[in-house]
Amino acid sequence: EVRNLAHAKLLEFDLPHERAFLHGAAGMALAQLGCEEDAFVDLQASLRWEPDQVSILFNLGKVCLRLLRFEEAQSHFEQCLKLE
Repeated sequence: EVRNLAHAKLLEFDLPHERAFLHGAAGMALAQLGCEEDAFVDLQASLRWEPDQVSILFNLGKVCLRLLRFEEAQSHFEQCLKLE
């Protein structure tokens, strides 16, 4: 499957900022396609590599809202405000 191939390709990147970028891009694309659970996983992975990404935190908050994870969404939005 395409998603598995994409994740296998991610493992080829060694630098944290590269992995963070690719997971973030995948997560945002999945969110736009309406695949919130998969988007959640990739956005979380992006933050594990670089935790202070405001755009990823914001998009993860939006995904959490769609998944009815309101407390998590609030936490991500609050973290965005702290970093701005």
